[in-house]
Amino acid sequence: MNESIHLIVRGAPVSCQSNRRLVREWKEVIAEVAKKAVDEPCGYLDFAVTITHFYHTPPRCDADNISKPICDALNQIVYEDDRQIVERTARQVPLIRAFVLDGMPKELAMALWEAKEFVHIHVMRVIPLTMPILKPRRWMFLSA
Repeated sequence: MNESIHLIVRGAPVSCQSNRRLVREWKEVIAEVAKKAVDEPCGYLDFAVTITHFYHTPPRCDADNISKPICDALNQIVYEDDRQIVERTARQVPLIRAFVLDGMPKELAMALWEAKEFVHIHVMRVIPLTMPILKPRRWMFLSA
């Protein structure tokens, strides 16, 4: 996988709280889109995933409930396991807003231009944060 990928999935997302058949079918759609963009899963990197649902009619499900099936669907395609996701952002944006198309990924600009409901999935490699090892300090308390 390159530094990041952008996936566009047409249609309304399915909540993790929907019936199992709908969730399974939604995951299959996502998996098919991802397979076209990625050759093999990456098993050793950390990832950040941003999921944006662009809609006309306000959705009935929460943004966080749509992210779980999407991240699950990318298992064994983009990454080995969704435990590699160290940061996840989910949001919902109405398509009636004005968007600046300049500078955004071509796939996203084209989907916005069509103005039909879709989900944009952006998966990025992230550099793990390392914490410095703190040396113990001697504390000195002064009394008044």
